[in-house]
Amino acid sequence: MAVDADSEALWGAVHEAVRDLLAADGMSHLEQLGIEYVEALRSGARLRELADEHPFSTLKSGRVVIHPGYEAADRDLRRGAQLAKILGLVGRRISAADDPFADIDAHEATPVSLADRRKARSKRGDGAA
Repeated sequence: MAVDADSEALWGAVHEAVRDLLAADGMSHLEQLGIEYVEALRSGARLRELADEHPFSTLKSGRVVIHPGYEAADRDLRRGAQLAKILGLVGRRISAADDPFADIDAHEATPVSLADRRKARSKRGDGAA
């Protein structure tokens, strides 16, 4: 991702989304960690892009080594993942209104019981229980 007006707008939008999400969750006091999270992702993406331009270098001794930007990008992205866990941005639950299966479940008269289905299948001999 080249550094230009579009990428600046993209990362600005990501900053806003994280800030809004933290405010909605009542965690505005963690906004600085949100900024660090986005900057870690941004840095990791930029370092990866730079490393991809010249993935290998040849030393004077003739030895070929991988670009050190890959290791730095990995470190930044892992830091971003840790911050995401701290901020509660991973494993978020879908609200009932946003559940894509809510319409399907609404048509069921009674909840589906997997145990009952397994018993019925084993009685019919359709497969392993």
